[in-house]
Amino acid sequence: MRSVFAIAAVAARSAIRSRLWLALTVMVLMVALGLPVTVRGDGTITGLARIAITYTMWMSSLLISLASVWVGCGAMALQVRDRQIHLVLTKPVHPIEVWAGKWLALAGLAAALCAVAAAGAGLSLSMAV
Repeated sequence: MRSVFAIAAVAARSAIRSRLWLALTVMVLMVALGLPVTVRGDGTITGLARIAITYTMWMSSLLISLASVWVGCGAMALQVRDRQIHLVLTKPVHPIEVWAGKWLALAGLAAALCAVAAAGAGLSLSMAV
């Protein structure tokens, strides 16, 4: 089990070092803070809350889903290209542990981006009310 967490830590560190993580965080914040400002509701508190919470989280989850696929495929392709995956697979770890570690890292990063989106939606809602 420690090997899964070690692989997850390495994968998360690699994804955070790339500029893609920063770009995704900025895009999610732009959606979370910008969508309630640009889209007008029906003028009621309910309409404002619907835009600030529901639509923002839908757009953020779509963005995070597409980004997770993109980051996962890119990370595996880079490891195959740089032959790092061969070094990992020669260690005494099962290939399932490698895949589980990579999945755990991507799930953790996606959860962090969801938390950023929720904080941005809460901030935009508190500023609007």
